[in-house]
Amino acid sequence: MVYVLGITRPWGFNNAAVLLKDGEIVAAIEEERLNRIKYAKNMLPKMAIEHCLKQEGIRIEDVDRIAVGSDSCLKTASKQAALLLRKPWNPSFMRLPLEGYKVFRKYGFFKRYKRKIDYITHHDSHSASAFYCSGFDKSNILSIDGIGETTSTAIGYGVRDKMKQVEDYDFTNSLGLLYSSFTKHLGFREHIDEWKVMGLSSYGKPIFPIDGLIRFSKKGYSTDTFYRFCDYHRSLIKYIKEGTKLRLDANFTERFGIRRKEDEKIIKRHTNVAATCQTIYEQALIKLATFINDLTRIRYFSLAGGCALNCVANGALLEQDFVDDIFVQPAANDAGTALGAAILSSFGLGVKKKARMEHVYYGPQYSDEEIKRTLQRNRLKFDYYKDIEGKAAELLAKEKLVGWFQGRMEFGPRALGNRSILATPTRIRMRDKVNISVKHREYWRPFAPSMLENAADEYLENAHKSPFMNLNFRVKQEKWGEIPAVVHIDGTARVQTVNRSANAKYFRLISEFEKETGIPVLLNTSFNDNEEPIVCSPEDATLTFKKTGLDYLAIGNYLVRK
Repeated sequence: MVYVLGITRPWGFNNAAVLLKDGEIVAAIEEERLNRIKYAKNMLPKMAIEHCLKQEGIRIEDVDRIAVGSDSCLKTASKQAALLLRKPWNPSFMRLPLEGYKVFRKYGFFKRYKRKIDYITHHDSHSASAFYCSGFDKSNILSIDGIGETTSTAIGYGVRDKMKQVEDYDFTNSLGLLYSSFTKHLGFREHIDEWKVMGLSSYGKPIFPIDGLIRFSKKGYSTDTFYRFCDYHRSLIKYIKEGTKLRLDANFTERFGIRRKEDEKIIKRHTNVAATCQTIYEQALIKLATFINDLTRIRYFSLAGGCALNCVANGALLEQDFVDDIFVQPAANDAGTALGAAILSSFGLGVKKKARMEHVYYGPQYSDEEIKRTLQRNRLKFDYYKDIEGKAAELLAKEKLVGWFQGRMEFGPRALGNRSILATPTRIRMRDKVNISVKHREYWRPFAPSMLENAADEYLENAHKSPFMNLNFRVKQEKWGEIPAVVHIDGTARVQTVNRSANAKYFRLISEFEKETGIPVLLNTSFNDNEEPIVCSPEDATLTFKKTGLDYLAIGNYLVRK
C-alpha cells in the first residue's frame, strides 16, 4: 500500500491537498472550503492536509511521499533570478517563492515528516493532472496559466505512461497575464474575475485591432509586443513589490478607452473590449493546438492550467477539424497541481495507474445523524423524506429555489450536483430570481444547465460528453424557449452532462424533474453567496440557507423550510 500526499505551493491562489492510495484518489479538497477564506491566497493548505489524512484514517508518518506542485521555493527563486539576467524584471519578483520557503519551515508538519519530499514543476504538475486523468492512451497536452516558476505555457504530448514537453513560453509571453490585463481594464479583479470577462464577451464584438498586443506564428504566439505596448513589466514589478494594483499605460487607454471603474455601468465599448480579449485567447489556443497537432498528428487533447477553465475557448477547440476529443482537468486551476504532483510522485514509487477521471466527489461527506444535529442546533424546521429526490423535483417544478447538499463535496471550482443551488430552467425569471435572491451578482453572468447525458443530442449542436461543466455548446434554437434560464445571450450554454454511474442521486433528481415537467435539465449554480467559498459542511449550508432567498434546503434526506 502506497500513500502519496500532493499539495500546492504555499503562494498563489486555490491552494489544496490530494491523497492518493496506490495511485487512486481517496481525498481531495481546497483549503478555502475548510477555512472559509475565498481562494486561500498565499496559504499552505494545512486544513486540507489534515482532512485528507483524517479521511483515510492515517497519520503523516504513514505517508510514503509528499509531492509539491511546484519547484522548491529556493529553486524557483533561483530560476527567476536566472531569467532576470535576460529579461528586464526587478529582483523583487522572487519575493513570493522566498516567503513560501519561510511558510514551509514554520509548519511543524514538515518537521515531523522524515521521508522524501518531491518538488514537481508547476506545469509538469498541471500536465500530469490532465493527461494521466484523461483516459487517453496518447494525447497532446496544453498547460496554460499566468505563471508557474518562470513558465506561463507548456505544450507537449503523452503516450501511455510517458510525457514529453515540446515547447514552453516564459511569463513575458503569458496568455494568463494578458487576459488579466483586460480583466483589470474592465474594472474587475485580476487573477479572480477573468470568467466575468468571458461571460461579458458574448455581449460584444471583437472590433478592436490587436496589432501590438500579440503576434501569431507557426509555433503559437508571442506577447512580447503586448508588454512593451502597455508598459506591463514596470506595472507588474510594482504590483509584486508593493502590492499595488496592475496599471495599464496611456497606450492601452488610447486603444480601448478609459479604464472602467468597479461600480461603473457596463456599456457597449466594455463588451467589445471583452470580446476582443476572448477572441485573442481563443486564437492563441487554437494556434498552440495546431502547432502540436502538426508535430504529433495526435487528435486528442488534454488541458490544464487556470486558462483551461475558459469553457468558451475549450468549446471552440473541440470544434476544430483536427480534434476528435478533449479532456479538461476539472480542477484545472492551481488546486490541480496537487493532484498532478501526487501522480508523478506515485510513478516514481512504481505505482503507475492511468484512468479517466469520471467524477470529482472526493471531499467531506456527512451522515444524516450529523446533519440532523446541525439542523436541531440551528432550530430549523425540517422533515425527513426517504425519497428526497422526488420531493425536491416536485418543488423545483413549482419554481422553488432549492439548496442541494448531498454526498461528498466536489474537488475543483465547479458545483456538480453535490453542493448546488438548483432551479427550473423553464422560466427566464428564475435566472433573475437566483441572481437577486441568492447569488447577488451581475445580471449578465450566465447560469449553467445540468442535463441527463442521454438528452444532450436533443438539446445541443455537436453534443459531447461534458461531466465537469468545462465545455461550451450552442443550444439548438428550437430548444431556447424550453430552457431560457440557462441559455446565454449568444445561444450557448456551459453544460454539465450527468449519468447514473458518476452521480446516481443527482441523476435521479433530474430524472424525477423530467417526470414532473418533461424537461431533463436543471439550472445549476454553486451553493454559496457571492464572494464566499462553496459550502462544505452542514453548518455552512444552513448559514447560507438562512441568509439568502432560498426556499428550501435538501440536505441528506432532510428537507428544510423557512
